[in-house]
Amino acid sequence: MRVDRNTSARWLFSGLFAAVAVWSIVETVISLVRSRNEGWGAILFLYFTFALATPFAMAAYFCFKRRYSDLFMVGAAVAAFVLVGLCFAIPQRLGVLDAAPRWQGGAPWRVPVMVVLSVLLCVGPFYVAGAFLRICSRFAARRLPNGEPSHS
Repeated sequence: MRVDRNTSARWLFSGLFAAVAVWSIVETVISLVRSRNEGWGAILFLYFTFALATPFAMAAYFCFKRRYSDLFMVGAAVAAFVLVGLCFAIPQRLGVLDAAPRWQGGAPWRVPVMVVLSVLLCVGPFYVAGAFLRICSRFAARRLPNGEPSHS
């Protein structure tokens, strides 16, 4: 009997994604049970850790169902989330807002420039992540199949 590598890899990755999702859920439930005496803040925070299991559960389902375009978009959404964090961290690391008070004098252009800079630093990361998701969506729509591969 001949083993199909693609099917074996699909089952392997589906199982790995599902195992990580189940592990994350079990660890969160155990933490919830152990921290019930620590207050509602800790319990509420632990409920948000269920969000960690969601991408892995979705990836397991999409991989199992051969929905590779959707699987790619799950990865793109996680990458966009990381990209937003990086876009917020980079200006802070570069000292953009720390350099602004060093401008000379109380020039009238300083306030509008600071407002524009603040809006740009608050809205810019979301714009970058949205553009990244649009690019990934176009790539997935053109290059990755969803569903059963055609045998023509």
